[in-house]
Amino acid sequence: MARRHKTRMSIAVDPKLLKQLDKYANQFDVSRSAFVCEVLSDAMADAEMQMKLLANPRVMRAFSEAMSAPGVASSMAKAMTDEVDETKVQAVLEFFNKAGQTGGKK
Repeated sequence: MARRHKTRMSIAVDPKLLKQLDKYANQFDVSRSAFVCEVLSDAMADAEMQMKLLANPRVMRAFSEAMSAPGVASSMAKAMTDEVDETKVQAVLEFFNKAGQTGGKK
């Protein structure tokens, strides 16, 4: 089997994250590098899908309509933080309304 060339890189990692990384790499019986590559690959695929969805005007309109239903924005805001006030709820609603009008494009 042909080996693919990989570019080496160096990153700084919080010690707690490194400990967790080593734990999972050991559990899956793979190297630290292989585990990081797998996680990054999955994260990049997820990010690409999210970007495609956000760029789709139909998706953004539907999402905006769903978020505009009574109580949804305040429930979302409450899930994100313990302190919810009307200003935060209105900011969330405005964001999704604008996103729905522009099809998710900035």
